[in-house]
Amino acid sequence: MENSQKQEDLLSIAKNGIKKPFAWKWWALGVVVILIVGAGFYFKGGNSSTFTLAKVERGDLVQTVEVSGELESFLEADIAFESSGTVSRVFVQSGDEVSEGQVMAILGSTEILADLSASEQALYLAEANLNQFLAGATDQELASAQASLDSAQADLLSKQELAVLNVAVAQTALEYAQADFTHTINENQEDLDESYEDLRTILFSSLIDVRGALSSADEILGIENTLYNDSFEQYLSATDPQQLTSAKNAFKFSAEYRDSAEDLVYALSSSSSTEQINLATGAVELALSYTSSTLLYTRRVLDNTSCDTVDLSLADVSTFKASIDVERDAVQAGQAALVGQRQTIASLILSTQDAQDYAQNLVDTKQQAYDQAMSNATSSVAIAEATASMRQADFDSLTVSKRAVDTAAYYAQVGQAQAQMAAIEARLAKTEIHAPFAGIVTHMDLSMGEAVSAGVAVAGVQSSTEQYRILVDVPEADIVKIAIDDQAEVTFDAYGEGVKVPAHVGRINPGESNIEGVVYYQVEIYLDDGEALVLKSGMSADVVIQTEIKTDVLYVQQRAVYQHEDGTKYVRTPNGDLYDEQIIVTGLRADGGLVEIISGLKEGDEVITAIN
Repeated sequence: MENSQKQEDLLSIAKNGIKKPFAWKWWALGVVVILIVGAGFYFKGGNSSTFTLAKVERGDLVQTVEVSGELESFLEADIAFESSGTVSRVFVQSGDEVSEGQVMAILGSTEILADLSASEQALYLAEANLNQFLAGATDQELASAQASLDSAQADLLSKQELAVLNVAVAQTALEYAQADFTHTINENQEDLDESYEDLRTILFSSLIDVRGALSSADEILGIENTLYNDSFEQYLSATDPQQLTSAKNAFKFSAEYRDSAEDLVYALSSSSSTEQINLATGAVELALSYTSSTLLYTRRVLDNTSCDTVDLSLADVSTFKASIDVERDAVQAGQAALVGQRQTIASLILSTQDAQDYAQNLVDTKQQAYDQAMSNATSSVAIAEATASMRQADFDSLTVSKRAVDTAAYYAQVGQAQAQMAAIEARLAKTEIHAPFAGIVTHMDLSMGEAVSAGVAVAGVQSSTEQYRILVDVPEADIVKIAIDDQAEVTFDAYGEGVKVPAHVGRINPGESNIEGVVYYQVEIYLDDGEALVLKSGMSADVVIQTEIKTDVLYVQQRAVYQHEDGTKYVRTPNGDLYDEQIIVTGLRADGGLVEIISGLKEGDEVITAIN
């Protein structure tokens, strides 16, 4: 009955507010109840964490790479004239269909036609000379042939002597350059060895400074020798205890780096490599830096120590300060010496490299000069020998009975004239542009009378067959996932996402391209079935490349997987209000934020994805 009355009163208060004088009693009672329940909840673990869990499942995983690009014709070519000139005729326009080899435009060729006529006359002349030779020689021709032979032989002798002289001079210059290069290397190496030896001396000296400085600091801090400061440790840094903590922490780091540096430096010898010396130098620099910090904090400890007792007088503090200041100066001097020596070595290395580069360039220059001298000598002598041989053949052909070999030179002249005429005909052919394959003219940027330059594209032809490809840029993070013949699906903006065309990876360009500071690799996607669609070059396309599939494997959500600094991966499994770490081995990182579990878990295991 009493409980029923209380409930009615509480309902009345909830509906109408506090209107009766005794209502404050029920409010007070409610506050007490809430406090008791809250306290109980707090002391029973109200602050405990809750977990969001996910189960280890078994199924199929798919890994894809999504990229986009533009459709382009598989066969597309820009066409240019192989020679410069003025447009004489244009036979096709944009949109016209052309067959393979069809003439599209020509340049004016009046000068070439004149050259062609001249070459025809030269051919006629060569043939006439041949016929005249076959008819026999006159006394005047014999005398002229003898004179030409004598001149050719004299020229050959002169060329041989000059070639020998030029080669000898070039060889001597090369040998001097090679000797100077060797001397430069040896001299620079000696200087560098001396600088590294000086650096080793500085390293030894610096470690002595480090050990002495830490010893002085230890007399105040009492870390390695705890008996040093037993009588006055309680007074140190009384006005700022944090400075004492900082000093001790810095000392411990300094001692570690000191020991590490000593191991490296004391292992050095005159035969140590530059890598070993540089490694030891880095260790000494760290030891000096941390020792300097230790002395700084130790000085601050003394600055915050103001007692004047029998165990630690003001005079003692001043003495300690002076000792620390001296050590700081020594350490800083060691740092400066070390930095200075490293700069000296760096400068010496640069100057050494410059000197060696200069000497090497000189050797290369002399080698090129020698090679050129040999080439020139060989060429000039060969030409002179050939000329002398021709003159001998000319003379012999006049004095002996005509044989097939006697007529070879004349036939050669005929052949040369024929070759010249063929070359001019080839020049004439370069005044025309032809369709490289059957297709449609995409552009024709020519008009009659227009001047054009060789090699400048003036027209384009695109295959009229349904042969297309998509060029996409794949970032370096994804390129390692893609292989030739990987299957893909393509959707075109023009047809919407509902129309998917099967395709495959046809080619991967091994060369990279840099787009706004990001490295990409170009991949060609070939359509497997696009005949049902009306496709046009330039259409935007989205490509999903299927890079890997794994069936019937264990997997979890990627967000449940963590990694230690050593690379070991693990998940968190619930253990009451706490959790355990379970080491795992992962495999494929698939779409949908899923990752394959190779070992460490079994199907149905629960892992933590979030802690609330």
